[in-house]
Amino acid sequence: MSSFLKALQHGALLLDGALGTELERRGVDTSRSGWTSHAIVENPDTILQVHREYIHAGARIVTANSFRTNPRAHKKTGLSAEELTKRSVELAREAASGDPEIYVAGSIAPAIDSLPPQSVVLNDQELLQEHSLMAKWLAEANVDVIFIETMNTVREAFIALVAAKRNTSLPIAVSLVPASGKHLLSGASLAESVDLLAKAGADVLLLNCQSLSIVTPALREFAALCAGAGIKWGVYPNAAERVNSAWVLRAHEDHEFAAFAELARDNDAAIIGSCCGTTPSTTEVMSTVLQSMR
Repeated sequence: MSSFLKALQHGALLLDGALGTELERRGVDTSRSGWTSHAIVENPDTILQVHREYIHAGARIVTANSFRTNPRAHKKTGLSAEELTKRSVELAREAASGDPEIYVAGSIAPAIDSLPPQSVVLNDQELLQEHSLMAKWLAEANVDVIFIETMNTVREAFIALVAAKRNTSLPIAVSLVPASGKHLLSGASLAESVDLLAKAGADVLLLNCQSLSIVTPALREFAALCAGAGIKWGVYPNAAERVNSAWVLRAHEDHEFAAFAELARDNDAAIIGSCCGTTPSTTEVMSTVLQSMR
C-alpha cells in the first residue's frame, strides 16, 4: 500500500485550495487557451509561492498545476503539454521540500475546459487517448496520487479512471461535480456513479467545484453512498454562488469553510479541502478546525 493510502487510514488529510483563481488574484494572466498553464513558463515563482503558502497553512496534499496542461489545450499554443505537465509537478515537489508528510497530487481535468456536460463532445477513444497521456506523464513525474477532478459526466470520469489504471500503479481519486445529493451536474444518478467508479477501482471518490449551498446538503448522502460501496470519500467545494444568473466567485467567508470542514470531518471524510475562489487563509482556518478535533 502506498504511503498516501496509508495516511488516509489515520484521519482526514487536508487538501489545498484554489490555484487558478489565486493566481488570477495575484495578477497572473489566465485569459489564453491553456488557462493557468502559461504561468508554468511565465510565472513559476508565483506558482511556487502559492503552493508554499498552502503547505504553510496546513495542507497535506498540494495539487500540481496540471489542470489545463493536457494536449488538447495546447494544440495551438506552441507549448509542449508533456513538458508543462512534468514541470508543474516539479514546482509542487519543490514546494513540498522533501517533506514525506506532504503529498503531491497530479490533476487530470475534463479534456474540454467547460462545466456544461453537453460540452463533452469527444468520443470514448479520444478521451481515452487524452487521459492516458496525462496519466502517463504524471506518473513519470512522480506524483503521489492522481486526482481526476471536476468531472461533469460519469462517462468521462470512468474513461479517465480506466486510462489512469492502465498507465500507472498510483492511487487514484475521482472527483465529480454534483447538482444535488441525488444527481451529478450531467443529471446522472450519484448513487449509480459511485457504484460504477468504486467497482472500476477508484481509491477515493470526491465532490468538488460546486457551491457550499449544494455540497453541504449533499455531503451526508454522498458519505453514505461511499460507505455502502466500501470506498473512502472527500469534498472540496468552491466559494462561488449563482446570484441573479451570474456567479459571484468570493461568495463565502473563511469561517463558513471552517464550519464545513467540521461537518465533513464529523461524517468521516478522508480528504477535505476547497476549490475556486478560496485562498491560503481558507486552508488555514480549515486546518485549525481539523487540528482541534484530533
